[in-house]
Amino acid sequence: MSKEEASGDKARTLGESIGEFVPKYSEDRNGLTSLFTIVAAIAGVVMAFIYNGDHVVNFVYNVSDVLKPIHDSVQEFMLLKFPYAAVILPTANAINTATIIYNDSVKNKKVYYWLHSFFLVLFTAFGGGFLAPMLMGKTSLPIHNDIIIPITIVTWYFVFNVPGVCDFLTWKPVKTIWSIFLGLFRTHAVCNIVKYASTRLGK
Repeated sequence: MSKEEASGDKARTLGESIGEFVPKYSEDRNGLTSLFTIVAAIAGVVMAFIYNGDHVVNFVYNVSDVLKPIHDSVQEFMLLKFPYAAVILPTANAINTATIIYNDSVKNKKVYYWLHSFFLVLFTAFGGGFLAPMLMGKTSLPIHNDIIIPITIVTWYFVFNVPGVCDFLTWKPVKTIWSIFLGLFRTHAVCNIVKYASTRLGK
C-alpha cells in the first residue's frame, strides 16, 4: 500500500469516528446545552444592564408609562365606573341563572309552570340579595334597586319563550362577555355585604 493510500484510509477512519461522535455528543448534551443557553441569555441581560443601565431604566420607565393608562382603565372598569353598570351587572346575573335553569329543564325534561319558572329564576339569581340585608335590618336588594324585577322579567321571558335565545346567550363568545360582568356583580355583592355587615354587626 502506498503512502498516499494509507493517509487516505486514516483520514476516512478519522472522519467516520468524528461523524459517529458528534451526534452522540449532541444527543447526550442537549439538556446541558439548553442550560448554557439560558445562562448566556441571563448573562447578556446583566451585561447589557451594567454597560447600558440608563437605556434599560429608560425602557422600563417607558413601558410603565404605556401600561399605566391601561391599568387605570381596567381599574375604573373593575370599580364599575362605566355607563349603565347598575343595569348590565344584574342582567348578567339574571342571564346566568335563567340559562342554567332552562338548560336543566330541557336536559331533564322538566316542565315548569310559567310562574314557577319565573320565581325560580328570581330567587335563585337574587335570593342572597333578599335574605342577607334583611338579616341585618337593611332593605332587600330587589326593593332597594327597582330595576331588578323588570330585568328578571325580560330575561326570563326571552330565555324561556323565544326559541334560540338561550343557545345564543350560551354561545361561547357571548357567554364570555356576560360572564365578565357576572364576576363583577358577584364580587361587588360580596364586598358590599361584608362591608355593611362589619359596620352593622361591629357595633
